[in-house]
Amino acid sequence: MNYGSLIRKARKFRKWTLQDLAGELADQGIEIDTGNLSRIETGKQGISSHVLDGILCSFGISIEALLLKASEPLECSDTKTTLEKTALCPVISWNQAANWQDIRVRDKSPMGDEWLICPMPHGPDTYALRLSGESMQDPYGDIHFDDGDIVFFDPAETAGNNSFIAVKESDEAEVTFKQLIIEGRTKYLKALNPDWPDRITPVKNSAVICGVAICKYRSCVERPMER
Repeated sequence: MNYGSLIRKARKFRKWTLQDLAGELADQGIEIDTGNLSRIETGKQGISSHVLDGILCSFGISIEALLLKASEPLECSDTKTTLEKTALCPVISWNQAANWQDIRVRDKSPMGDEWLICPMPHGPDTYALRLSGESMQDPYGDIHFDDGDIVFFDPAETAGNNSFIAVKESDEAEVTFKQLIIEGRTKYLKALNPDWPDRITPVKNSAVICGVAICKYRSCVERPMER
């Protein structure tokens, strides 16, 4: 993936110059001049994982793991690639996520206290949630979610079997985060934590899927997740 355009958007969002970014990297012991940074942003020069990690750390983020198509190349449909892609997405509340489409209709550019780079191609309504609780913790699984992890959700994605989704029940004010399991015509919500009570529950007819998880990350100051 070419991260250059994302790096440029994040830098412009913070109103940093190339010199500012070079200075941030120098503070981490990474020496790179503004000319090289400019070529990285325009896609004329590749970027090492060391420099990429330093840049994302300067922005306060670190890409950790893909949730979907983890073992496959990322594929985008023609329709999806024509969608407007906004690199910076808002971190919203679980209550806002339950009504996100209504909020987006009222306000095409809702402002939030925190905006983060989503490193994956995504639709314009993509948002992020900061996880809390233990229902999706599974230290023995291939995919693991911890308290404090941040997950990006795209309402334009179609949920399929094994998708991780934000879903709202009609009688709840907030969304819940679970894995979708489809068996024939029946759908279930699954908590990854093997010790979670009522780990698998049927999806109610009134339930509304408010977004499909497309990626997650932790702050680069945290210990990387062991998978």
